[in-house]
Amino acid sequence: MKETRFKETEIGMVQLSQDESTRFKGNDESWTTANIGLDSYVKARIGWQGLTTSEYLQSGKYLLVGGIDFKNGGVDWKHCKYVSEWRFEQDINIQLKVGDVLISKDGTIGKVAFIDKLPQPATLNSGVFVVRSKKESLLQEYMALVFLSPIFKGFMDELVAGSTIQHLYQKDIVKFTFAIPSSVSEQRRIASALSDMDALIAELDKLIAKKRLIKQGAMQQLLTGKTRLKGFNEPWKVRKLKDLGYFSKGKGISRQESISGDIPCIRYGEIYTTHNNYIKAFSSFISKEVAKTSVRLVTGQVLFTCSGETKEDIGKAVAFIGEEEAYVGGDIIIFTPNQEYSSLFLGFLLNMPYVNKQKSASAQGDAVVHISASSIQEIQAFLPSLPEQRAIATILTDMDNEITQLEQKKAKYEKLKQGMMQQLLTGRIRLIG
Repeated sequence: MKETRFKETEIGMVQLSQDESTRFKGNDESWTTANIGLDSYVKARIGWQGLTTSEYLQSGKYLLVGGIDFKNGGVDWKHCKYVSEWRFEQDINIQLKVGDVLISKDGTIGKVAFIDKLPQPATLNSGVFVVRSKKESLLQEYMALVFLSPIFKGFMDELVAGSTIQHLYQKDIVKFTFAIPSSVSEQRRIASALSDMDALIAELDKLIAKKRLIKQGAMQQLLTGKTRLKGFNEPWKVRKLKDLGYFSKGKGISRQESISGDIPCIRYGEIYTTHNNYIKAFSSFISKEVAKTSVRLVTGQVLFTCSGETKEDIGKAVAFIGEEEAYVGGDIIIFTPNQEYSSLFLGFLLNMPYVNKQKSASAQGDAVVHISASSIQEIQAFLPSLPEQRAIATILTDMDNEITQLEQKKAKYEKLKQGMMQQLLTGRIRLIG
């Protein structure tokens, strides 16, 4: 008889599995396999039933769910369209129930959503399968976890490997086979443990959203002078940027040049996608040879994008507060403020709505939007004294750091959940009862 071993983890005490040869054998600890074609029903809107987008309603009693409505393993009900009562009643097999597993079969195929609640009656559009267990020995909640896990992703990767598949066929999905505990109670324990992890991640999501709103409110108050910090009473002044420092431009650095090397650089597109108000870390690097023909950043400079897709986003600003050697590419306006101005403060201030409105009014172009250095220079900003600038910037960066720590914690739990799924859904680790 083999020794039963346990391990203390972040989810509590878990029982380690027996060796690979006995994992699916034995008595009450045995595992078996389930097959979608044999152990569940797979239903869809047969032949689309003539449903067209012209029948989609903006409001109504009956929700219509499609793959584009899937979000974070569930359904974003606010995004759904509606259909008539006749369309809802047309097919009882695709009228949704709590516990249903949905899989997209068109568009981005293989996306998964689990129905843990139904705000009102709902049915499916033509691009989604619903999968329901037909055996008491296979819990719907457990099956949903398998579909949401790397196990199903691996099945889909193999299915589409080397092909241009645009549609997921029922004949293919019914081949999906996966391991399950023979014990329904163990399935329920696994589902409960992963559900607890989901709840923890959801709470972190809510907290992060709340902290972001608090920060947004603080920026609106502190960066406009509506709320003053204790000890600061000097009036704020309206100044044009051309009176605060001098302007120059970045140079070169193509996408290809920024994927190799060990010297940090920043390209204008990354200001839109990667950085927010100030540069925390670099995501692109160049060689020494490329650096020789580029423009080196100086600590305290503020960068503006001078090309973009929309007038609303043009001229996004980001401050460089680091001291490392780094370079700046083309389509970037470089602003070097005088010493009496905090670049970190300016990084926040120069993305405020009233500043962005000025940028937008000066933008030129349609398909590709541009803004010139001469236009940026004419922007007017509302500024306090340097000590107050620094105090405000400190408060806002402290808020940023708190949000970053929460995001890192969330990422850690998401990674832990993925590891748990890989272990618990294969029997490598067993939960004790």
